[in-house]
Amino acid sequence: MKIQISDIKGALSKEPGISLYYQVETFLSDKIRSGEWRVGDQIPTEQELSEKLNVSRATVRQAFQQLAQKGMLERKHGAGTFVANPAQPEEFISLTYPEKLGGRHLLIDNHLEPCSSYMSQFLGVPAGTIVGVNRQLRVFNDDTIAAIENRYLNLEFGSLPEETETVGTFAEYMRKSLNVDFTCVRSILEPVLLTAEEAKLLGEKEGDPALMVIRVYCTYQDKPVYVTKNITRASICKYLIIR
Repeated sequence: MKIQISDIKGALSKEPGISLYYQVETFLSDKIRSGEWRVGDQIPTEQELSEKLNVSRATVRQAFQQLAQKGMLERKHGAGTFVANPAQPEEFISLTYPEKLGGRHLLIDNHLEPCSSYMSQFLGVPAGTIVGVNRQLRVFNDDTIAAIENRYLNLEFGSLPEETETVGTFAEYMRKSLNVDFTCVRSILEPVLLTAEEAKLLGEKEGDPALMVIRVYCTYQDKPVYVTKNITRASICKYLIIR
């Protein structure tokens, strides 16, 4: 769908101190994050926006470039500029293994449970709210277990997958099966010591070091859809952070 916009002159501040391109970038990203502009929508042209916002085309172009780098806009030659699927977390913080090791996911279990106070702060629901929990192991080709991957789903957005073994990401399942768009992903990295249960699953010793990565996947208006908590063996992986 091609987006039509009404007269929005005066939407930006001309006061010194805040660059115009940043204001335009914020104006556009707010439209996307709020859900007013959805994935696949064609946004107005540089010329149209420059006239509506009363700024130069160069200012709009710079805002477009910034949002394209963030994965929020996609420019298609000869067709226009479109709202894109926001960047996957793996593009910013990614768990990387040597390709020859391969990798697959094995399901531990799917179940429902009351949300803990700790997880509620990330998932944005009251503690005690029933959430879906998906637990998997990341396994190499030689059957080495690399990580425990736990997902906590706000059931307002759908149900858990039923497959006993999955190859794609959980984000892909949410997009394709439940038609949920993501507009941002917040990530937290923290060194931890393995609990007795985690150590048993990973083949390590209780108290051994590991890396915990929490990712909060949000849809429009920054509403959390699900949270992942990955516990990764410290000895066999690294995280790649791209800014």
